Amino acid sequence: LVEKYSQSIACARMAELFDRVRGSVAFGVDLPKTFAAGQGDKIVGVEAMEGEAINMRGEAVSRDAREGGKGEPGGRCTYSGKRTMDIVISSLLLLILAAPLVFVMLLLRVTGERQVFFFQERIGFGGKLFKVIKFATMRANSEWTGTQDITLWHDPRVLPIGRVLRKMKINELPQLINVLKGDMSLVGWRPLMAKGFGYYSPAVQEKIVRMKPGMTGIGSIVFRDEESITARSGKPPERVYREDIAPYKGALELWYLRHQSLWLDLRILLLTGWVLVVSRSMAYEGVLKGMPERPGF
Repeated sequence: LVEKYSQSIACARMAELFDRVRGSVAFGVDLPKTFAAGQGDKIVGVEAMEGEAINMRGEAVSRDAREGGKGEPGGRCTYSGKRTMDIVISSLLLLILAAPLVFVMLLLRVTGERQVFFFQERIGFGGKLFKVIKFATMRANSEWTGTQDITLWHDPRVLPIGRVLRKMKINELPQLINVLKGDMSLVGWRPLMAKGFGYYSPAVQEKIVRMKPGMTGIGSIVFRDEESITARSGKPPERVYREDIAPYKGALELWYLRHQSLWLDLRILLLTGWVLVVSRSMAYEGVLKGMPERPGF
């Protein structure tokens, strides 16, 4: 009862802050001017109350929300125990996978460009920037060449060994460290670079930063074939992402935000493992009822 009461107080406090602090600033890219400019680990443009960060629209995000992920501004609270689940499962996976991960590290060290890890700034919880950790699967500086943050089917920037790692999503496993650090959760919205985040509508941007990004999520499952969707379309990749992929992916992330629970997270984790084995499976349609209807890509 004490925990539930504390969470209610946190939500009420955050809602009050959202009513008191309003504003928005533009991000310095040639995209919809909705994402606030980051400076250090906070979003600039509005003066926050002491101990509080600023989100995409210049609104204060409480310490409870930033540190524990329990509060959702203006809405329901993240279910109790999510952080505990993140720590327990990520720790167990790192222990179980230690030997295979060391093997991959050695393999990357002697192949390709001999770079093991790849660090990249992404948009995270409360609009804060953090460095996501991955195994290096692409050539150096790939995020600034070609289609930048959009990976194409048979993308020439991807290293030969990288194709294997990316197909089984092994390149994402170092993010277990991000989960342990508290930057990410096991399940949530996929963290994006500022440019990719700018493809989301202002409403989606404002809401999804209320929860931590995840290693996997409903968007990751549905769009596991994102590269083939881009390849099949006759439009330029950036336009496909902006007009087709981002709107539906945003709707999926909002659906998760409204329905998040321990049971839903466990189903998403199991579905993630399933679609890695059966890549063309549409099992999620039967397991996750009430999802937004998928457009005809």
